[in-house]
Amino acid sequence: MQIDMTKFINRYLEGEGITPDKAQKLRHKINESLSLEQFNESEFKMIRIMNGADLLSNSELRALVFMICNEKLGIKIKEDEDA
Repeated sequence: MQIDMTKFINRYLEGEGITPDKAQKLRHKINESLSLEQFNESEFKMIRIMNGADLLSNSELRALVFMICNEKLGIKIKEDEDA
């Protein structure tokens, strides 16, 4: 018997209230954000769930670590207005 991991993961996330569309939007937001201030409480909950299930990429984890370090160090990065 073979398990379809995509269905399994999607069912798990949906059981936690995270649809595939929400997960994709959150991944995009993680990669595009400069500060933890850009996330709300429900997004932090989704990040915690996805991280606990090992569903965040190395790039997404690295982006979150940089945001945490910048916050702890008091570094405020402003978005490039020319972009």
